[in-house]
Amino acid sequence: MKNDGKPIQWLGDSRDRLRRFPQAARREIGYQLSLIQTGRSAGDWKPIPLVGAGVVEIRVHAEGEYRVFYVAKFEDAVYVLHVFAKKTGRHPHSTLSWAGNATVNCWKGGSDASDKRQ
Repeated sequence: MKNDGKPIQWLGDSRDRLRRFPQAARREIGYQLSLIQTGRSAGDWKPIPLVGAGVVEIRVHAEGEYRVFYVAKFEDAVYVLHVFAKKTGRHPHSTLSWAGNATVNCWKGGSDASDKRQ
């Protein structure tokens, strides 16, 4: 599938985390991100303003629950801030805090985020 949209910039260890997910989850996340790259919306998403302006969560239901936090409001790329398996009903404070730090780094033009998760 050819994609003429924005490139994806993976922050921190988000790409490595994605690679550890089951194949069905990886495929679904890849498909959802391809929609975002071409200016469309993911199938199941919600804004996460607590993390930062423009941060969106993709919710994937494939062999478990998986989440992707990203920012697509910039012209140059879609920035994937954080990728994780959802294990509880709420996002842990450490996840929101880390993703918020990645968002700030993204806004400042940084290409990587500090990976200091608890």
